[in-house]
Amino acid sequence: MQTSIFWTRLKKHQQYLYISMLLIAVFFIGSSLITPKITSVTEDLIQDIIQGNLKSKENIVAFEFNQLNNSFKNSQKILQNSQNNSFEFLKEKLLFTSDLAIENHSIYNSFVSIDIPKRIRETHFSNKEDSLYQKEIHTFLKNIHFVEDEVVIDTIITKANNVINRKIYIKKLSNNTVVYTELRC
Repeated sequence: MQTSIFWTRLKKHQQYLYISMLLIAVFFIGSSLITPKITSVTEDLIQDIIQGNLKSKENIVAFEFNQLNNSFKNSQKILQNSQNNSFEFLKEKLLFTSDLAIENHSIYNSFVSIDIPKRIRETHFSNKEDSLYQKEIHTFLKNIHFVEDEVVIDTIITKANNVINRKIYIKKLSNNTVVYTELRC
């Protein structure tokens, strides 16, 4: 009697069993069809985010180099138009330009040095606490002996896992005064 009740119930609910198995099969087939598409869309989204971040960083670096170049060009213009200016006026303009450049967060060091024949070289640093920088600049200035008209030195230095862009402009004025300016970012 028990078995006959079981068989009648099984026949009665057999359609539910088949429908449940069909739904489970449809779920797994649908899941296997949709998963690669979701993965593909996710990978494309991640690539777009990475490209956007790289482009953003590229723009930041380009902006910082443009800031360095603008400040550097200002010093060049002052020196190129300095023939009619007095020594003190020229010095004040260069120091002001150097101080303005340091206000930009990407430029962290600068110096202005004026070498007048038969006088002591005047060197002004924007960061007076950086003694290593000052020693490096004094050594650099000692090693430069001859400047004909003007020299631009643009170098990349790697120090303590930092990459430093250094631009130095050297101009010999008509009265044999040599002016050195440098910016670092």
